[in-house]
Amino acid sequence: MDKQHRRRRLLRLAPLLLLCLLASAELLSIGLQDCVEFDGDLEVGETLELSTDEAVWLHANTTWGPLYRAEVTGPDGAALEVWTVDFDSGSSSCWYLEEQLHQAEIEAGEASFEWLSDGYAAIQLSPPQPGVNSDFTVHVEELAAPPDDFMQVIPVIAHGSGAKSSFFRTDLWIFNPNDSSFWTEAVLAPSDGSGEVSTHFTLLSNQVTVFEDVVSSLFEREQTTGMLRIHHRWSSSDLLISSRTYNSSGHGTFGQYIPALGWREAAGRDRWHDIGLSRHLLHLAGPPDFRSNIGFAEVFGIDAELEIRFFDATGADVGGGELIVPASSHLQINDVFDHFALPTDGDLSAVVTVDGFGRVFSYASVLDNLSSDPIYVPGVAADNADSDLVIPAAATTDGAFGTSWRTDLRVLSMTGGASVMVSFIPTDGSGVLSRSFDFEGTGMLGIDNVVSELGGSGSGALLLEATHDMVATSRTYNTGDDGTFGQFVPASPAMSRLSFGSVAGIRRSEDYRSNVGMVWPNVSPHPFDMVVRLVDHRGHLLGSDRWRIEGPQHIQINDIFRALAVPRQDNCRVDFELVGRETNDDSGVTAYASIIDNRTGDAVYQPASSIPGSSSRPQLTYDIQLDNQQNCLLVDELPGAVGIDQLPSGTLSATVSGDGDIGSPDQPIHVVCLFEGADGLLQSAAVPVGGAIDGIAGGAPLWCLIPDWKGNGPNHGAVTVQISGGDQPIELQLDAQANAVRLDAYVETIVAEIPPAEAYRAEIVADGGSEHLRPKLLVMFDHKEQGGLRVESLDDGESVDLIDSTGKLLMVLLDWFNRDNHRGATNLEPTCTTRSMSCGESLAGNLSSTDCSTTPASDYWFGESITFEGSTGQTVSIVAEWRGNGGRLLLTDPEGTLRAVSADYYEEYESRIDNHVLTDPGTYTIWPITMRWQHQAVDYVVELSCVDP
Repeated sequence: MDKQHRRRRLLRLAPLLLLCLLASAELLSIGLQDCVEFDGDLEVGETLELSTDEAVWLHANTTWGPLYRAEVTGPDGAALEVWTVDFDSGSSSCWYLEEQLHQAEIEAGEASFEWLSDGYAAIQLSPPQPGVNSDFTVHVEELAAPPDDFMQVIPVIAHGSGAKSSFFRTDLWIFNPNDSSFWTEAVLAPSDGSGEVSTHFTLLSNQVTVFEDVVSSLFEREQTTGMLRIHHRWSSSDLLISSRTYNSSGHGTFGQYIPALGWREAAGRDRWHDIGLSRHLLHLAGPPDFRSNIGFAEVFGIDAELEIRFFDATGADVGGGELIVPASSHLQINDVFDHFALPTDGDLSAVVTVDGFGRVFSYASVLDNLSSDPIYVPGVAADNADSDLVIPAAATTDGAFGTSWRTDLRVLSMTGGASVMVSFIPTDGSGVLSRSFDFEGTGMLGIDNVVSELGGSGSGALLLEATHDMVATSRTYNTGDDGTFGQFVPASPAMSRLSFGSVAGIRRSEDYRSNVGMVWPNVSPHPFDMVVRLVDHRGHLLGSDRWRIEGPQHIQINDIFRALAVPRQDNCRVDFELVGRETNDDSGVTAYASIIDNRTGDAVYQPASSIPGSSSRPQLTYDIQLDNQQNCLLVDELPGAVGIDQLPSGTLSATVSGDGDIGSPDQPIHVVCLFEGADGLLQSAAVPVGGAIDGIAGGAPLWCLIPDWKGNGPNHGAVTVQISGGDQPIELQLDAQANAVRLDAYVETIVAEIPPAEAYRAEIVADGGSEHLRPKLLVMFDHKEQGGLRVESLDDGESVDLIDSTGKLLMVLLDWFNRDNHRGATNLEPTCTTRSMSCGESLAGNLSSTDCSTTPASDYWFGESITFEGSTGQTVSIVAEWRGNGGRLLLTDPEGTLRAVSADYYEEYESRIDNHVLTDPGTYTIWPITMRWQHQAVDYVVELSCVDP
């Protein structure tokens, strides 16, 4: 006991008083015997000495969450009881007993008890002989406090040598989907017990932070394995964290995906969440072809006692043992077949059970002995079992570079079911193949090359259906002379309802490519779409498109960068969003990515993770980015473009005449021309039939084309570009078929399914090799309100409004002759809708979640801007009337400085800025704004009145 905290208190004891103040008739339902009067308080960490001849109640000032131990000394035969208690809010002094946690007699002069606390506790001590004085000491101490709920754990990371001449390292990706940046702590707990190492860094809003070889780069450790904890208690939402631990050889990498998990997902006791004490490990394989390691990570902060048992295909127990995982540490047992002397004549499963109060993640890493390619097999809780499971990717097919792929399936029945129906949903839509498989006893069902066993071929997904709950795993791999390599693909419930999810670590380079896929295993009369967005690590939208989902169906998009016409990049993410699904549709969708090493062909499967705390797409803001070199098309090299390398001298103009469309009547022909302006700068213009171009510099080139996209049907008609103003007229003839350029057919263009915004603005950084050769941005889209095709040529700072977020947007940069010297990037970013008004006018408007968030207020507001011209000394008053919800008014001066703010919108549905005196002449801006989380339209009317000085 802690003598420094010892205190002596002689308690004046009285019999247990049954006092409850009955303030209302409802309190009569609480029996008087439930109320308890405490005879003293017991502080955590202190020791209380007392002497009593009657039963006494002590109030332990424990808090919610920690693990506590009560230690009592006293005479043998004395009784000890520990209860949870709560305070009756309807009474002024009634504490009542809720649940008895422990009851025992003191033996050999002492007794102790440990419990997980859900608040205050009551401890009763009763002498062995009533009326005879007995001496007691009571000490309560906190053994471990639960981690912060925002803590996430990667059970194992590594940098160091392994068996069979392997060398493993870990790359880490962290996506912060929140609206704000925040400080984060990372803690490495090494397996060798050498002591934790911590570091701190900042995660920027809506960005992916990457740590390659994280053990070495972030923690500066070598030859180290261990557990990684990420603490981000200042976040209002979880992070999406993933990692890849891989063996690096001279010819590429072989790796395994290891996800981050919330600490409450670990096995162990929990009074508030039904998470279970056991975890099941499938797919364990042994010599001579494989070796299996099993690891554990304790996350509550107390030594964990474990029992591990291994079972063969019949369910027979073939070995195991007990072990202790020290508090907040990582432990890995290598080659469990050798360590536990297990039989090697078949695959095994294991059950890991936690005793005591530790909380433990368990996993297996199964490695091919020739290639040292690992798969990470997480421990699965019985709570996660289901009678309908999906394996999102499976195959029996030949692949690139002479590879041959197959899938092995492992299924474990949790309730002793006799059989399981396995169905193959092929990617090519050729029809579902099904077959029933019987379990052998109570063990794990193993089906090697399962697609072939079903009579199928190619790639697809698996659906598992049974009358009982199951857990399942699979491995899809290639077999070669140097062993096998592949990816672990877990099963997930078929009725999962992914609405918005992400995968970080998507890449395309000389060494890697990335595929993405989706599976919908159900039959439903309500098809819907999956929007797939490719986003770089800074939050820039690189490209996107939508795929129609009908069922049952498996879709895999090989090389998502090429499919979306995006140049090579590392450390990107892909977002999946369901749109158009009926709210009463019980269909489930599983989405994933597969990152493949081009040198080895090894693939790593990563499931899409839902954005925490959101059932739909959160308030994420994307801007769309083009690379000024890689995304630039040279007009003079495009088939179908027509032009002249040297125009006549003088200042020229051009008109467009004719008629036609590019596949449908609502897509009339536009002509895009690239030329040098009278100011000597590169210019472009998108002109409809009947339009004109002025200010064309003579003596320079001019090239024109008919921009086309989608390929909805055959083009019709022709147009003429008539150039005048020089010493001789020039006509360029463009046929709607021969001179139309399908811009979306070129690799270095972008077709994007964009997030909603009322306006987008071009921002062109750097140039095309010199200041006067800035690439020109061409944008094509379906107009949201007017209907039909819009073609816009934008310069730096120019905006385009009312882009239809449900249609497609095509962006491309145009230049001529040479793009080798291009630098920088061009962004199309959401911007604010801007309108103008004058003194004495009123203006109506509507705010919605598509309005911009780049207002002078914080990120938690969105709004619109209204400009007016003001003069020095002018007094202005601004009134906004709100309908449906409230808002605020802001006023900024011509320099953009905030000058006035209305009262808080919660107070009334009218906001006012009264009698504000303008200090400078120029353009002032009124900002009607409302809170972002309202997610509903807000109508307003703004009235501006002015008094001249």
